[in-house]
Amino acid sequence: MAKIRIHSILSESKVNGPGSRIVIWTQGCSKACKGCFNPETWTDEGGLNMSVYELYQMVKTLLSHNTGITITGGDPMEQCESLYYLLRIINDNLLDQLPDGIIIFTGYTMEEIENHEDKLLAHIVPLVDLLIDGRYEESLKNNNVLAGSSNQRFHFNCINNRGESRIPRHLVEIDQSVEIHDGPQNLIQITGFPNVDRKFFKDKGLDIV
Repeated sequence: MAKIRIHSILSESKVNGPGSRIVIWTQGCSKACKGCFNPETWTDEGGLNMSVYELYQMVKTLLSHNTGITITGGDPMEQCESLYYLLRIINDNLLDQLPDGIIIFTGYTMEEIENHEDKLLAHIVPLVDLLIDGRYEESLKNNNVLAGSSNQRFHFNCINNRGESRIPRHLVEIDQSVEIHDGPQNLIQITGFPNVDRKFFKDKGLDIV
């Protein structure tokens, strides 16, 4: 079974898409966008290496408290084979338990996905309800949509009963907000779209995952 490297997983998030969501941060991103709030996810040597099936089983367990899934990072599409198999098994077995759909964030643009030499990237797109594409541009930071900067675009799945039927556009054109969760080992997990950088939290004595 394929392996996937995960930075962290959060249950019952309300700021990473509509409803109550499982959020999966993958480990590894080569794009290194200036101003990224999660630079610790860049290296592909950190995080937890687990099988796709193990992650699927974890998702399955968490669905009793959640209505959607958001996968971000890092860049999940840099682990495209593992991501494809994870989404395939979720689509085949859990889709009826996901009324608020599946969201993927990636630093690739849709054009890069469509023209990539690894054709598996394009096969991921029909398996999600909303793909938010493009690198984070610090100079284009915004605060009124479910995206970090205004260059990032929303691509809704056009298949019947997918896309906007699960994630209406008005639910991603929203004022950004932030959540703070207690994490393992007395760490604090901050998710959403903070208006301050990581140094602010470090100066306050908060360790962030």
